[in-house]
Amino acid sequence: MTSNNRRSVYIVSRFSVCFSFTYNQKWLQTKQNKTKQTNKKRESSTVNPTSPSTTLDSNHMIYTAEQIRHKKKLKKGINFNLLVVGVNDLGKKTFINTLINQPYYQINQPIPNTSHSSIAGTSNSEFSENSSNNNEFSIETNSFECCPRSIPIKLKISVTNNFGFNVHNDSHGDTLLSFIENKHRAILHEELKICRNPNLQDNRLHLGLYFINANVKGLSKFDISMMTKICHRINLLPIIAKRDGLTDIELIQCKHAINRDISENKIQIFNFLSKSNDDAGADAGADANADHHYKRDGDIEEYMTLSAKEYNYLSELNKSIPFAIIGSNSIVGDPQNEIVRNTKWGSIQIEDKNICDFKILKNIIFETHLQEFKDVTVEKIYEKFRVEQLIKN
Repeated sequence: MTSNNRRSVYIVSRFSVCFSFTYNQKWLQTKQNKTKQTNKKRESSTVNPTSPSTTLDSNHMIYTAEQIRHKKKLKKGINFNLLVVGVNDLGKKTFINTLINQPYYQINQPIPNTSHSSIAGTSNSEFSENSSNNNEFSIETNSFECCPRSIPIKLKISVTNNFGFNVHNDSHGDTLLSFIENKHRAILHEELKICRNPNLQDNRLHLGLYFINANVKGLSKFDISMMTKICHRINLLPIIAKRDGLTDIELIQCKHAINRDISENKIQIFNFLSKSNDDAGADAGADANADHHYKRDGDIEEYMTLSAKEYNYLSELNKSIPFAIIGSNSIVGDPQNEIVRNTKWGSIQIEDKNICDFKILKNIIFETHLQEFKDVTVEKIYEKFRVEQLIKN
């Protein structure tokens, strides 16, 4: 091969290498640009659950699966069933008015006049032997719709009337227990059917608030008997009523005495730190008669999945038991939009955590533990009841 030919081959090969390198560089840059454009489109299409992802025109929208679920939940709402138990004159209905922020119950009247209520709801009384006798024990159930957050809560509250009022009050515990168990029994009967009702309303009670008279002596024998009867069938929280009747020192003594009686009588109340809440129902079939509800003692090693902040918060909730509350008689609130109780000595800001536990309790019910109360009811308490009934039958 001549020198001229060699030089031509060398020039052609150098040109091919340079062209190939330049082409690969341009191809790589083009691919990177396309990737960036694709990522930008994905980011622009990511929106909050309440807004449409893509607009075709003014009447047609494209929604993601998450947005569709959110819209269904907004339309359907969350059902939550609450039981309020306690003897008369402990401010149970005042508490309910404060909780829903509406004057639904006329405090001087035992049964609310729904025609004058600004809340759409139904009212009925159960387990009343004689409705014409106002001294008979009854359980009154009313429905409300609250919206403390973006998703509405369909709240059904059952409250006792004349609980422990007459000399034959020992039967009130059995009546109350039957009221709670009948809610579970209705679901069990439906599950055993071949053709089930898909629209059956779940009326199982998710939380029970037991109101206790504010005194430093602790629980009465009647309260101990009633709480012992129902604690296995419902998430139970003790409530000190009318906390404004106690000094700070008396409140500490009162809480100590109540917790002492709860421990001595093995009354099972909801434990915010109990890991068994997460494993609810797992061991329900092992021993239907076993006592595996909520225990007050726990090992910190069980809660390693919690952050330090979460663990401290739940620990503080346990230390706050029993919750001491004050009911508001001024629903509209003061100019700062704070719920207050007006007395002849002045006004009490009941949402002040340094005064009472109302705000903490409200936050537990509507925010932090609403779903946990429901899950424990279904997965643990109901499962235990179901196993017991199936073994019995």
